[in-house]
This record gives sequence, structure tokens and C-alpha cells, in this order.
Amino acid sequence: METPEVRYARAADGTPLAFRVLGKGPTTLWFVLSASFEDEWRIPEAREFFQHLASRRALIPVDPRATGMSGGSTVADSRVHARDLLAVADHVGATEFALVTAYQPEVALAVHDEAPGRLLRTAVFLPIADFELHSATTVSPGFQQFGRLDRYAYGRLQADYSGLEDPESRRLFAEAVAARWSHDDYAAFADAGPARSALVRALAPAFEPPLLAIHRKDALITVEQSRLLAANVQNGRVHNLDGRGLAPYGGDWRALAETIERFLDEESAEKEGTAATAGPFQTILFTDLESSTALTQRLGDEAAQEVLRGHNAAVRTSLEAHGGREVKHTGDGIMAAFPSAVRAVEAALQVQKELAGGEVRVRIGLNAGEPISEDDDLFGTAVQLAARICDRAEPGQVLVSRVVADLCAGKRLQFSHHSDATLKGFAEPVALYEVGS
Repeated sequence: METPEVRYARAADGTPLAFRVLGKGPTTLWFVLSASFEDEWRIPEAREFFQHLASRRALIPVDPRATGMSGGSTVADSRVHARDLLAVADHVGATEFALVTAYQPEVALAVHDEAPGRLLRTAVFLPIADFELHSATTVSPGFQQFGRLDRYAYGRLQADYSGLEDPESRRLFAEAVAARWSHDDYAAFADAGPARSALVRALAPAFEPPLLAIHRKDALITVEQSRLLAANVQNGRVHNLDGRGLAPYGGDWRALAETIERFLDEESAEKEGTAATAGPFQTILFTDLESSTALTQRLGDEAAQEVLRGHNAAVRTSLEAHGGREVKHTGDGIMAAFPSAVRAVEAALQVQKELAGGEVRVRIGLNAGEPISEDDDLFGTAVQLAARICDRAEPGQVLVSRVVADLCAGKRLQFSHHSDATLKGFAEPVALYEVGS
């Protein structure tokens, strides 16, 4: 996939601010000071991570000023960064938005302080709430003395702790960090640590939006930083992940992406109405019998009903074998939900195998997300898209959304790109993938 095109907003002082737009849906800004988006996009794991987050929302990575394609010549303070993010949000017409950032919670706190009510919620990966505490507990002498390193040595040091396993990815990450930081820039950034900590202490008590501090167990940044941040805002909590990696897309990036998605999707669920509540992240499966009306005319009512009963039995047997739950019968098919995308796809393949060679074939479509749960039924965009994907499938075919294919990566399931389809009720084309048997 080509690098998304660069767009520009203007800061209050006229500085050009580069950003990209990935996906469609609710606006979520992505802002991290460690590297430019263009340099990160060269890293395969980073591309997968960003594409996953953009599968159900408009993800807008912003290059900080003096970084990548943005203008400016020096590292700005947190309030300037906050105003820059608000300028980008204004430019894209987002009166409200979510923010995902890393390491620097003070940027999110400053956004809320500058424009109360606009920031809906924020997820902060490996926050540093107290720079002095961080400096005292950092385990690597190299990081404690990084002001003595040139930019390339610093980039290699960051890459060693990034969590990226592929040597080429680590090399690209080291280059991205080196391109971002001159010696003077990162020395000045470190010197400003106490001021950033003071800003967190000043702004945290008045910070109202839901805040999720995300910690990785074996990262250099200690969990005390996440606890400190979450404890001092009005609506904060901490989520602990296993694994290592200072880079968001290092280590088990899928676990991080899914954690962020669940947190951000709570806002959509709240807007659906008070009677409905957000359920857990699930994979939704729809089956649909091929030409059931024609089947009835060809076989007669009794024989057609027997075919339908055979379909229902095959689907329910597969649900039981793979941990799925039947949500409802749709007349010509069944809607089901699974806690695991892999098991949902395996169930779909079992159904197709069981019914192969029978009187009628079945089309199956799958999507994953956090559907709205009400009265034992499921609703919302995640469900609607699964139904539309099922409609697009050919008889005997299993089609899935990109998010399902991503969740099954590395699990010995075969997927091939089928099409970018325009589906009813969805303004933008949706990437569809066919499941191989």
C-alpha cells in the first residue's frame, strides 16, 4: 500500500502541519513525537498497526512541528503541540475527537485545557507522568546518558528496546528515530522533562475525559507511571499488557491495537442510547442459503424445509465446536457471535465443508468489532457490515473484513484479497478477503 497522501493545516503562527487520513468514521488523532509518520510507514509492523486502527475510524496521524513533513525548526512545548492538534481538528471539521498518543500525557491534558469539551477520550501508551521518577528507575544506562550519544547511536539504542523482532524493521526504526532527533533537540527535550512533569501535575486534576493508560509489563517505563497518571485524573484507568517493546507497533501490537479499539469504541456505544450497552469485542458471522425461494419452488415445502434444517444443524454443530453463540435465526440463515476471530473463521470453514455437495450452498460473511448488546441481540456498525459482507459473498464462499483477516494473521488460515467493494450503507469501499479452505 502506498504512503497516504500528505495534507496540511496551518497552526496559529502559520506553521504548516502535515497530517494524513487513514480510514473513515469517528475522528481519532494520532500524535507521537518519536518519529515522523512517513518514516514509520516504511516499517511493515507499523503499517499493519495503523491500518488495523483505521479499519473502523478515521485515524489522523499528525507530524509534530519540526518533524517529517511539518514545518518549524525547533521542538515545541506541550501547549504548542496541543494547539497544533486543535488546528488539525479544525481543518478536518472535527468538533470532537479522540486522541491516541505515547509517552507524553501532558499533550492530551493540554488539549483539554485549551479546548474543554472537544477531546472525547484519550489513550496514552507508556505514559511518563513524572520525569524524575522515570529517570531514577530507567534500567538502561544508555538511556540515562543519551545526551552523550549522536543521533544514530540513539536511534540504534531505541531500536534495541523497540520490541521489533525483524532486523530490517529495527534498522528502519533506528533510521526513523535518527531522522527525528538532532543532538540538540533530544538534549533539550530531556532537559524539559521536569517542566513536562509539572504540567501533568497542574492539569491532571481538572482533566475530565476518560483516559486509558496502557502499560507493557517488560517495557523500560514502569507501571508506576501509568498508575500515577490514572490516579490523578478524574476518569482514568490502567490496562496492563504482557510483552516488551517501547514502540507501539513492536512486540504484540495486535493486543495493543485491540485494547485501544475497545476503549475508543465505548464512545460510540454511549451515543447509541442508554438502553444499549457496548458488548465485548466479538466476531460476527452471518450465513445465508443460496436462493431459498427457488429451492422451495424446485423441491417443495417439506423438502426445502429439510434442507434448511440440515443447514441449521451444521451451523449449530460448528458453533458448539468452536465456542460460538447463536444470536438469532434470520429466516434463510443464522447470525452468530464468537469471542475469537480465528475460531469464527474455522467454524465458517467447517460449515462449508459439512454442506459441500448438498442440495444448496451457503454464503458466509464475517466482521469483528464491539457490537451494541440489547435484549440478547446485537446491533451496530459491526453487525451491519458483517451482514453486507455476507450479501456480497458467492454461494459456497466465505468473505471477511480486513479486521478479521488481521486478527487471524499467523494462525495458518489462508486469505486472499477479493475486492474493495461498495456496500449498502457504507460510503467508502470496504476491503474484502476470501478465506481459503
